[in-house]
Amino acid sequence: MHDLKVCYDAERGVERWAEAGATDGRAPDLWPYGLHRFAELGVDVTHTDNPPLTTSEALRQLVSPSYRRDGAGGPPAQVSIAWDEGAAKRLLVRDRSERNHCGVIWVNDMTKRTDPPLVWDARRVLLQMDSVWCLSRAQVGPLEELLPGIRVDPLLFGIDPDFFAARDYPDSQAVCSFGGDRHRDPDTLFAALERVRQSHPHATFDVQSTSTTPPEWLTLLPRMSPSGVLDVYARSAVVVVTTRSNLHVSGMTVALEAMATGRPVVITDSPGMDDYVQDGVTGAVVPSGDDAAVAAAVSRYLDDPALAAEHGRNGRRLVESTFTTARMCADLATILGLR
Repeated sequence: MHDLKVCYDAERGVERWAEAGATDGRAPDLWPYGLHRFAELGVDVTHTDNPPLTTSEALRQLVSPSYRRDGAGGPPAQVSIAWDEGAAKRLLVRDRSERNHCGVIWVNDMTKRTDPPLVWDARRVLLQMDSVWCLSRAQVGPLEELLPGIRVDPLLFGIDPDFFAARDYPDSQAVCSFGGDRHRDPDTLFAALERVRQSHPHATFDVQSTSTTPPEWLTLLPRMSPSGVLDVYARSAVVVVTTRSNLHVSGMTVALEAMATGRPVVITDSPGMDDYVQDGVTGAVVPSGDDAAVAAAVSRYLDDPALAAEHGRNGRRLVESTFTTARMCADLATILGLR
């Protein structure tokens, strides 16, 4: 039996995860990213929800990176993990174990955004890990270059296929889009949907976006509970994601959720995206920044519901076989040497 501690940021931890589903008692998995499923593999897994570092803790970590407060959280676990760079920083201060590992999301794309202080800080944290993992094969090489001597493993992401259950394909021309991270591309999305609107006057558009200038003709979705998101997928004929160039496969979570519910996905290409969406099988992968290509792919599905339903079924089967949190935890347990 191995001891494993999963270290979350409190802002995105287990307690907040439960609150997100409290409105109707429904949420995917029990913990964020389904990491409670390590228990199904015979791993003795616990979690901690870490609040932000105090000023004193942050300063002491800068002075002594290997600092660990004595007695924090009781006896150390054999292994501590964090999902991303930010949570890993708190792990090192409060939950350092015999072995420490984390996922990497942003650091390569922060480099592209010319954020030297943030990159330096993240790199300093990551160099203290025993190994790191990433959700995109495209990140492996750049991470190995950034983190000499640190093992980097690719890991396919997974979702809860029981929560994101298959739904009958709708008789509608509803189009939806979710997500608002820094690499989403609302300009291309809005331009593409305007083209679809002109060619398909009965189409409707439900869009979640952080843009401050969304078109008046679409329905701007608020932040929603997981079951609310599921309901939008259920009534939609096609799901669209547009992103700018990035290495961490921005948008793949929405793509997998849509595929799990049986909806075709139109998504812009980025390195590693072909691991998640199969062009012409589960959806359409189109060039980044090409609103005409996005619109053409959406229109094709609206004009051919049989094709859309077929690609949706293909997506559901692929999620069930490959993209579940249970499979992801099993793969991660192997990476961590827990099985």
